[in-house]
Amino acid sequence: MKKNLFMAALALAAGTAFAAAQTDYSGVYSGELTVSLGAGTPEDKNIEIYPGSQESSVTFVLPDFTFMNIPLGDIVLTDIPVTDGNMTLTDYPLLMAGLGNMTVTVDMTGTFADKLDASLTIDVPGMGGVPVTFQGVRTTEGYQVRNGGFEIWDTNGEPQYWNSFNTATGNLAGMVATEEQLKESKVVRPGSTGSKSAMVASRYAFIAKANGNLTTGRINAGDTDATNSANHNFSDPTAADNDDFLCPFIGAPDSLVVWAKYRPADGNIKNEANQARVSAIIHNGQRYQDPEGSNKYDSVKVATAQKNYMAIENYGWQRLAIPFDYSETLAADSAKYILVSFSTNATPGGGTTEGSFFGTTKRDSVWVDDLEMIYNPADIISLMVGNEEVPLEDGVYTYDLDLELAANTNPEVVTTTTAAVGAKVFTGFNRMNNTAAVIVRGGDFAANPANVHTYLLSFADPQGPGTGFDAPVVPQVSLYTEGNMLYILSAEAVQVEVYAVDGRLLTLTNEQVISLPANGVYVVRVNGETHKVVAQ
Repeated sequence: MKKNLFMAALALAAGTAFAAAQTDYSGVYSGELTVSLGAGTPEDKNIEIYPGSQESSVTFVLPDFTFMNIPLGDIVLTDIPVTDGNMTLTDYPLLMAGLGNMTVTVDMTGTFADKLDASLTIDVPGMGGVPVTFQGVRTTEGYQVRNGGFEIWDTNGEPQYWNSFNTATGNLAGMVATEEQLKESKVVRPGSTGSKSAMVASRYAFIAKANGNLTTGRINAGDTDATNSANHNFSDPTAADNDDFLCPFIGAPDSLVVWAKYRPADGNIKNEANQARVSAIIHNGQRYQDPEGSNKYDSVKVATAQKNYMAIENYGWQRLAIPFDYSETLAADSAKYILVSFSTNATPGGGTTEGSFFGTTKRDSVWVDDLEMIYNPADIISLMVGNEEVPLEDGVYTYDLDLELAANTNPEVVTTTTAAVGAKVFTGFNRMNNTAAVIVRGGDFAANPANVHTYLLSFADPQGPGTGFDAPVVPQVSLYTEGNMLYILSAEAVQVEVYAVDGRLLTLTNEQVISLPANGVYVVRVNGETHKVVAQ
């Protein structure tokens, strides 16, 4: 195996040659896909667009494609030329394992404007063309918590997209609403580019302590006993007024980072009872509450990030980095919402808040600033193609392989990725030029198209007929077709071998005018030189 350093330089960090296409078109497009042999029924689907290996080209990925209830896996079409937002692909051979390693051909047109419009025709031998259409818009929302810097505040005294006791529900909602427990603050963490934070405080309510509480969901104040499960935060997609109390979220972050400044009421930073709390629960489209109480919510949770923390010297700012635990029942792609909550004490009714019926005299206080979801970079740390390991090097993304690309099967590609929970890997084989693209992208790719790497693998030219698709060569003879007739122009005698795209030998002759059996793509070898022709 040898590494092509010249090509590697062109593809360095999936950049340079990729950059133009990536800047304009890369991302995830959500919309409707219709597969039709007559009247098709649209389904919700995502199309993913990646930079191609050539300038002004893209790679098109249709994940988890199903046809006639047959799961066919990912359709990956590499190096589609794009000119002025228009992409065109003609007679692209695609080997589909889900169809018994059958080779189909794909024609495609598409337009990038304010949305992606794409039309594919998948020509299946014995069945003809299968039309596939897609319309979708690029998605970028749902990978970060909105207003995580607490810079925008509503007129009701709450940060936009966040909620406090001011907007609580439950039996005691009217009695707990107060401006004392949440304030817009000019105290910001060191190095912040913003000018505001949120200050959350406890208070002495009636005859008990009430923790300060700020959440992306809604507070339910249901009982005077702070430990009662009727007191909780919740996000409920089925509620009639859910728009103001839900945080849409579809990412798979690796960790949560937030800056916090904690000052307990008694000033004792060594008292283990003085612990504030941050909690983030990613869940599906069903209701979730925190604390869970006696209810079981295992079937709705996707991931959990929670931390109790104490104050530090001088009640200074501290950067909390909290990993997400994905050991829940649901897969990461089940995410629909996230419930984030900040409390001045980890124990309901806990802390050292002091006061009486007439008011609060000492408060636990927490300032929070610059909440961010962290997605680890997408990279491959090991790569196997067939039985051969590719010796990867940092910053090198193009490799030549001493392997032939067989005609009737794709080699198995096994990857080990970096510790990026939401990373996905797609592999596409381009049988017109004996290459493969192994794409690894991070969990926030839709919002951050730079979090992707494409590894380009070049296979050896086939050594004999039927072993694969040869790389383009400069022809010594001229070939053209009219209908199903193949014409070979050569001043010398010729030996002609005509192969189907699955590698079967169809014709062996010295004739220069040949009748092809049907419309489609053929591999023709003339005096040892390989050509591709299309009969139509």
